[in-house]
Amino acid sequence: MENTLSNRIKARLDALNMNATQAAVLSELGKTAVRDIIVGKSKSPTVATLARLAETLQCTVSYLVGDADHPQAFRSSDLEMQDFQIADVVGLLRSGIFQKPPKELVSYGRNVLYGHPIAPEHGLTLFKMGDNSMAGAGILEGDIITVAMPYNEKDFALYKHKYVVGVRYVVPPGLEELSLREVALHDGVIKLFTRPLGQQPDLIELSSSDPVQGAPTLFATTEDHGFSVLGYLIRVTRDFPDV
Repeated sequence: MENTLSNRIKARLDALNMNATQAAVLSELGKTAVRDIIVGKSKSPTVATLARLAETLQCTVSYLVGDADHPQAFRSSDLEMQDFQIADVVGLLRSGIFQKPPKELVSYGRNVLYGHPIAPEHGLTLFKMGDNSMAGAGILEGDIITVAMPYNEKDFALYKHKYVVGVRYVVPPGLEELSLREVALHDGVIKLFTRPLGQQPDLIELSSSDPVQGAPTLFATTEDHGFSVLGYLIRVTRDFPDV
């Protein structure tokens, strides 16, 4: 996977006439982050890092890690709703579970990634619900979640979307929570919350409706944490076991 990741990053850099430092800066990563991945110094980039880099390189995470043959997951055509590919499920969504970033990219199985009319301007990624924190919204443990993010992050507006997938950062000790949350705007304040059944929701309140300067998808919370949006929900799919 390391060689594939390195080669595909270099291919996208060449296609966009961009160097590694430029890509790192545009992705809001450390200046040497992309070069470190290319030369193998950084052997375990996180999903969040790859998602940011994929947006800058105008491709999907699945393409970067070798699970898709084309940079863009879907063709721009009248048949986009019929397009599909098999892709890795790259994250397990669980509210309240804080962990250190994985040392290497983890796959939670493979599933069908279906096309969507927004695909030409968006990267599409698969996640899996790892709990019932959104059961009140009809989204259950085991459901496959398709999320989208504009290739140009500056086109993203958090308050316009009903559900988002994001990473809540706790620094220190450097822990992350990956979860699906509903978005609500009250009196100019954006709140992100879960929808469990029979339990109190877990609430994240943003200290500002504006993102952190220079990072269009990163927001500060009232608890002095950070919340980075990886994408917004566009589809939920569910397999029913044979009876």
